[in-house]
Amino acid sequence: TSTLRTATPQYSFSTPPVTEVLGQEATGSAGPVQYYLPHYGILPTHPLWIVKAVRDRLWLALTINDLKRANLLLLLADKRIGMANELFSTDKAEEGVPAAYKAEQYLEAAFKEEEDIAKNGVDTTDLLTRLALASLKHREVLNGISVKAPDDARPHITEALNITRSVYERAKARLGERSRPIPQ
Repeated sequence: TSTLRTATPQYSFSTPPVTEVLGQEATGSAGPVQYYLPHYGILPTHPLWIVKAVRDRLWLALTINDLKRANLLLLLADKRIGMANELFSTDKAEEGVPAAYKAEQYLEAAFKEEEDIAKNGVDTTDLLTRLALASLKHREVLNGISVKAPDDARPHITEALNITRSVYERAKARLGERSRPIPQ
């Protein structure tokens, strides 16, 4: 159990929250993104968190079907961004930053899985659309988090925002190649 704890970076923030929103141009002013984020269950601050983290890693390791693995990565990304939002809402930025960053790593991994699946000739249009919508929703949540975050947490949030932007742009390009509607 100590291996998982030592592998997770520890953050400590002490400055007051910022009042501006990072990367507002990505979501525009069309209102909230219509994408459902699932309930995240227990938070990293819970004593049983380690059990959940191990379960998630085992679940990923045992998922052989590539399409199911991509969907699982997207599910875990969505759950982690919800956790990050909750942690920042309760002034726990130290735990919220790693949760947000891990969410975006899962999102990027799901996109890479989709690329590999598409190379094998499988139609992944629905997954691409969900990835584009998810990246927009993650960006929306991260923008909300950036308002609550301390100043020294902003570089980490900006990194996470860059990942969501990259995933959205690549998914948008691939949907455009297929002449499919692009989520805005």
